[in-house]
Amino acid sequence: WGVTVGDLCTFYDEIKEDMDDYRHVHRFAMKDNKPTHLCCEGAMCKFRRKTSPEMDEDEHKGVWHEHDEGGLEAKDLSPDMHLVVARYIKPKTKHYDSFSRMLYPKGLKINRFVTHSWSEKFSDFVSTLAAALNKEVVVWVCSFALNQNASISDTLGKSMSECPFYVALKQATMQVVVLDSGLEVPMRSWCCFELAVASQFGIPTFLWPHPNSDLKRLQDVAGTLDLRNARATMQEDKDRIERDIERGIGFDALNRRLRDSLDMVLRLYSRARESGIIAELDRQLEKATKRADEATQKALRTAKLMELWNIQEAAAHEQRRKFVEVQAEKIAGLHDQLAEHEQLRKLVEVQSEELEEVYNQNAELRSRLPQEKGLEVTHIHRSKTFDGGAATSA
Repeated sequence: WGVTVGDLCTFYDEIKEDMDDYRHVHRFAMKDNKPTHLCCEGAMCKFRRKTSPEMDEDEHKGVWHEHDEGGLEAKDLSPDMHLVVARYIKPKTKHYDSFSRMLYPKGLKINRFVTHSWSEKFSDFVSTLAAALNKEVVVWVCSFALNQNASISDTLGKSMSECPFYVALKQATMQVVVLDSGLEVPMRSWCCFELAVASQFGIPTFLWPHPNSDLKRLQDVAGTLDLRNARATMQEDKDRIERDIERGIGFDALNRRLRDSLDMVLRLYSRARESGIIAELDRQLEKATKRADEATQKALRTAKLMELWNIQEAAAHEQRRKFVEVQAEKIAGLHDQLAEHEQLRKLVEVQSEELEEVYNQNAELRSRLPQEKGLEVTHIHRSKTFDGGAATSA
């Protein structure tokens, strides 16, 4: 089940101020191989008290104090999905199956599957989705669709075909890959698995970079990406994902698909820029910005997005057409193999009949051989008797 892009935008608006305040007085460290938040203010920290209905009375339950844990290597807290899940989604959904079921108890059927990196800034993630999709579109995002308070091993299941990523992707009409500025997505094993599943079922895939991404850098690295170098938090996950990919599409084909998708993104942006409509909308938007005309700016941005979405849908149609062509070629190849197999079967039947005929002839010859030998022995015996009689008479 999913949430709408608009739901994600609203959720971010609700938490962004609190998240900024929280990360300014807390840091991050690994303690006993587990992510831990460190408080920089101790007893004076305002987050020690309850600040929302979902939070515990003491939010520092499990949050260490930096001055008490001097041996830990502390880092700044990043405003990414890790922080969003730990601080907001888990507390909000402790009495629900997931964030999506909390908002929509009967469930909201998805039409887009979102692949992304948890290390990307949450603000970038939301703004990229808002640029790529209409706010009414229902998306499947793992942190909002799955129970974040449950055991991850129980959630993922025993086989790859049972895991929720696989099941959800089969229900989607399109895969949207949110590309972070550091291009972390192709380097994550689970993201590779999602790309492989989309390829298996012919689901159109779009890689959407953040609006402020360096497209030149994206173009430079596109040809060198190798999904074999992807990483996972758990080595066990990485190993079983690699085995599944090798049994299926294979890394070479998956790398080609990723590069083709990146190339398509670059062509999409290039085509959008070259479009007379887009260029005109950009010019009008620049003028409206100079005039500080917010209403006109909003209308022009919406019109520009609509034009980009039209191009996206056309590209999706092209991906589906190519997939159908590839499948048709495979079917034709199987038909040829079947025809060849049928010819071989008929040839074997003819040769079997010929062999059976030869076998029957040999059997008949073997059955006659003792009789012919008997006749030959009788003839020899009679000849000897005749010769002996002639000698006696003499």
